[in-house]
Amino acid sequence: MRVSNRVRDAIRFSSNETLHHLLLKTHICHQLAREDKSFITEAIFEKGGRADILVLDDHVVIECLETETEPQVAIKTSTYPPGFSIEFARFVNGEVKRGIVRP
Repeated sequence: MRVSNRVRDAIRFSSNETLHHLLLKTHICHQLAREDKSFITEAIFEKGGRADILVLDDHVVIECLETETEPQVAIKTSTYPPGFSIEFARFVNGEVKRGIVRP
């Protein structure tokens, strides 16, 4: 991961993100903090790929999805280094739902 974005337990965002995406990311990070887990948001990997949330304790990448299709998710997650489980998360009827993309 790039040294420049190794800020732990802080929610980073850009003006390009929708409010919906930011709220989902914030909701997940809040839950992780309550579970006393460390995370990095917008983690950029050395050889490409940017993860919405990287959970350091569990070696899990969480992608917050809105309108992405399965093929789009597959392309994005294919850029991540091996050794991480990958999960996706979305709001469904006001609740956060998470699922595994790659174990």
